[in-house]
Amino acid sequence: MKASSPEPNSIAAITCSLASGEQTAEDLVRRSVEILRDAQGKNVMISLDLGAVDAARAADTRRAAGGSLPPLLGVPVVVKDNIHVRGLPNTAGTQALAEFVPAEDAPAVARLRQAGAIVLGKSNMHELAFGVTSINGAYGAVHNAVRSGYIAGGSSGGSAVAVAMAAVPLALGTDTGGSCRIPAALNGTFGFRPSIGRYSNEGLTRLSHTRDTVGFLSASMQDIRLADAVLRGGSEAPASVSLQDLRLGVARTFCDHLDSGVSTVLQRVLRQLSDAGVTLVDVEIEGITSLADQVGMPIVTYECMEELRAYLARYAPQTSIEALVASVASADVKAVLDALLREPTPLAAYRHALDVLRPTLRRRYETLFAEQRVDALVFPTCALAACAIEDDLETVLLGGQRIPVFDAYKRHTDPGACAGVPGLSLPGGCTADGLPVGIALDGPVGRDERLLAIGSSVADVIKQA
Repeated sequence: MKASSPEPNSIAAITCSLASGEQTAEDLVRRSVEILRDAQGKNVMISLDLGAVDAARAADTRRAAGGSLPPLLGVPVVVKDNIHVRGLPNTAGTQALAEFVPAEDAPAVARLRQAGAIVLGKSNMHELAFGVTSINGAYGAVHNAVRSGYIAGGSSGGSAVAVAMAAVPLALGTDTGGSCRIPAALNGTFGFRPSIGRYSNEGLTRLSHTRDTVGFLSASMQDIRLADAVLRGGSEAPASVSLQDLRLGVARTFCDHLDSGVSTVLQRVLRQLSDAGVTLVDVEIEGITSLADQVGMPIVTYECMEELRAYLARYAPQTSIEALVASVASADVKAVLDALLREPTPLAAYRHALDVLRPTLRRRYETLFAEQRVDALVFPTCALAACAIEDDLETVLLGGQRIPVFDAYKRHTDPGACAGVPGLSLPGGCTADGLPVGIALDGPVGRDERLLAIGSSVADVIKQA
């Protein structure tokens, strides 16, 4: 297999052009801002940082001075609008928080800045991160990077589109049940959800302290490995693994009942991997989807109300939880929160999901990886490609049946998120009508470096075959 060259919009390509003098950080940032402004109709961003050009000039001055340079010096990034950035509003996609401007960066943002990255602004998202489409009633629906009028996926839709449009090589998102990986799949970018606890979750407008994590959307696997090293303060994950030594479990639970276009892409990718020497093993996790449903929603619906009350008390004490819910502009989010105000999730149901069912789910993953001796699971990130944006989008057609849009898009990503395992979404190609399809890889808890190395090797197979 030939060595892969850097993607044109990757951090490696950008830093090479900056080092050679082909372009300056100021030129790069101005171009990035222009792309984002020209895409105003896609509703990618909620706010832009007017100080980004000054930061780029400072980066150019530092580079000209020589000496040891941080790895992201002059690289533009965007940040999902539920992650604190000092001096910029943190709306979490809802109008009730539009006036809140954090005085400090979230630790994840601070580490990116320390590494030299330049924050361009805050990206649009599903309101309060409570959905999978990024159709936002307050700030407009985020449009797919490949096809306007189609969903970007959520909840980190704006971050994915900013990367897919080549405005930035890297964006921060958050992932509760698929919120980095779903939009990555639908826009043809890379997306990463780490093991729970790998990065700090301070400075977030959280839904669930049990399930939420900061994650990445990026132009390449190399970018994710570098950003992972920056956020955890360690060395970069290995660049690849031996394909001949790699065993991937084909998660059949997630490979049935697919849209035909997604199925075609999946079968092609599996053939490519087999031809490259990867051992593919058919596996099942008994009752995985039903168990994940029993785990996921009771935890999120209980914790989200506690999280939002605590967040308001700390950062927006003038706003009550009732006022926040009343102001929610997205019908799907408002319906869920209104119901939770009327009838909160019982403590007993929450404790059973957290203390009994979630450990059971985690053990099933652990048993599968150990008994089948697989390094990771492989499956399509989503069962279908992006669908058209509709104001009242509630269901989608899949396999001849109409099912809830939320269930359709998070069906494959949610079980791993409930178990806290690390997950990747890689660009797998496109359907016959040109819509991107993602290929997912889930690995054992705490084996993030290994999963990132596997992702790099698998991505190279898909790209070069």
